[in-house]
Amino acid sequence: MWKREHLEHRGRYYSIPLLDGHGSVLGKPLKPINHPVREGIPMPLVALGPKNVELAAALAEGWQPIFFLPERTESV
Repeated sequence: MWKREHLEHRGRYYSIPLLDGHGSVLGKPLKPINHPVREGIPMPLVALGPKNVELAAALAEGWQPIFFLPERTESV
């Protein structure tokens, strides 16, 4: 959907668009009307511990620190 392509999904619990006989029968494949600002969705990672922060630096587009103390940055 982020690429502005039609979205159709048949899942275990949900179907997009709704199956015949469900809803108002006005269902059709979704296509967003607004244009995305960037090509991909940035995915930050919340991580604790040195190895997890290292993994966040390697794989994610950002790191959401929790229990982060700026005054102790140099000791990390």
